[in-house]
Amino acid sequence: MIRTCIIGMTIFLIGSTLTVEARDQRVAYVDLEQVLQDYHRAQTAIARLERQAEENRAERDARVERLRELQRRYEEALAMSRDTALSASAREEQRNEAIMLDAERDRLEEDTQRELNERLRQQRVDEQRIYTRLVDEITEFIERHARNQGYHAVIDSSARSASGVPIVLHVDSRVDITRAVIEALNEGR
Repeated sequence: MIRTCIIGMTIFLIGSTLTVEARDQRVAYVDLEQVLQDYHRAQTAIARLERQAEENRAERDARVERLRELQRRYEEALAMSRDTALSASAREEQRNEAIMLDAERDRLEEDTQRELNERLRQQRVDEQRIYTRLVDEITEFIERHARNQGYHAVIDSSARSASGVPIVLHVDSRVDITRAVIEALNEGR
């Protein structure tokens, strides 16, 4: 009986101590998605990536147009190579022209596909590098801000579980530091 009382009192004291310690902890929340969206350096990086993507699309469109033109000329030469109104030598000349155009179109198509794939791969690498750099920069800033403000922890309120469910369901505006972080990051543009 005495042993049970002692164990009970020990558990009570440990539990009370943990509760007091937990109450003394300062926790803040930040919406990293919102920070990334509103941070001026992120906006600049996104605009630069979008310009690059637009340049890639323009290059692709120009190459597709060139391929269409080669296809049109190939079909025209092929049709003329079968035109019995033309002399045999003129038909042979058109057949050779069609063969040359077909080979040129195939080369351009292969080169275009290879170059577009490389540009897309490079664009993904650039996006990931920029995203990582921005997140690292923001994270370092939040860590300094948390230390300066005396926070014991800062939790990303935009985080989601592996199944896509929000991890944080509610954040009291008194402990949400998202606006303060965005304003501080954007100071002195």
